[in-house]
Amino acid sequence: MERALGGIVRELVAGLFLAVVVSSCNHASKATAPGTYDRGAQAGDGESGSDNRAGAESNGASAPTASPRFRKEEGCARNFKSNGAARDDVVLLERLCAQGMAPLLPEPVTTTASSAGLVEVPFKVASAGCLRGGAVAPAGALSIAFLDPHGASLVSASSTEPLGVVPVDGTICVREPGAYRAVVRLSPAPSEATNVTVQIWQASRD
Repeated sequence: MERALGGIVRELVAGLFLAVVVSSCNHASKATAPGTYDRGAQAGDGESGSDNRAGAESNGASAPTASPRFRKEEGCARNFKSNGAARDDVVLLERLCAQGMAPLLPEPVTTTASSAGLVEVPFKVASAGCLRGGAVAPAGALSIAFLDPHGASLVSASSTEPLGVVPVDGTICVREPGAYRAVVRLSPAPSEATNVTVQIWQASRD
């Protein structure tokens, strides 16, 4: 009888031990996935890490990017008052926001926006210098960006009003001579022909 009871006890102990081992193995396998993910996320120099970064950059490029906001009432244009003539308004912007600078374009350029609301104004930089630009439209909101000779964006600014200045807080200095572009985007895109007037100013670098 004692031998029979001893056998039963040993079988129960063995069963409990097996159950504990199986439970521990299951728990360990569940922790594997987060561990593997963490290692993959930390492998920034590996191919998978590069692919992740490329995907993030691609997503960022396709999404609207935030630009510094030009607020007329807070900066150089706080005393700006439009008289309804775009060229006069650009001259006034020059007086308020480009003091000590010279127009890079012989005259402010007036161009009709595309159906997508885009205007491109090319300009040449002959030598290293510091730039600022302004744009005026009849209505809506707009954004302005400078593109370098390679097509890369140098600086941008957005405005909730039909005028803006870029950069919003001073100038941007460039070293490379060449063909640059000012790109203005109207928002919303106009439903009819809309003119945008642009001027670029330059000051020599010290």
